[in-house]
Amino acid sequence: MHASAEWALSFSRQQQVCDLLALLLFLILSVYLLWPLAIWMIAALVMLLSVSVMVLKRIWQRDISSVGYRPEGLAKRWWLEINDHRYNVRWRDGSVRQRDCVVLCWSFWPWDRLILRADSFVSAEEFRRFRAELYGEI
Repeated sequence: MHASAEWALSFSRQQQVCDLLALLLFLILSVYLLWPLAIWMIAALVMLLSVSVMVLKRIWQRDISSVGYRPEGLAKRWWLEINDHRYNVRWRDGSVRQRDCVVLCWSFWPWDRLILRADSFVSAEEFRRFRAELYGEI
């Protein structure tokens, strides 16, 4: 039987830099590709950029302070603590596991993804322990 576990999270500076660089790259490529088109296309780009910034702002304002699980029979019931309230989650397709990053999806909405890097945890050892519990690795 599994014991319950909890990990405190903080926002990853590395992920925030990646988000901003991706947004900047999108903006530069869009302006470069749409420049020959009419002015109304530039207006559409500005609207699209506004929506992108709103989605990033929504992601960055969401305060996910911890993740963990509790035993439920032979399985683990995972939860997220968002704005001081615990929500049961079920990881869905689209979750990604890499050596330095874990992307966990719990909904079909693009902003309902949890991107975790080693600097999201108290230590790199805690990140390794989280991955081991999540994927059954040692």
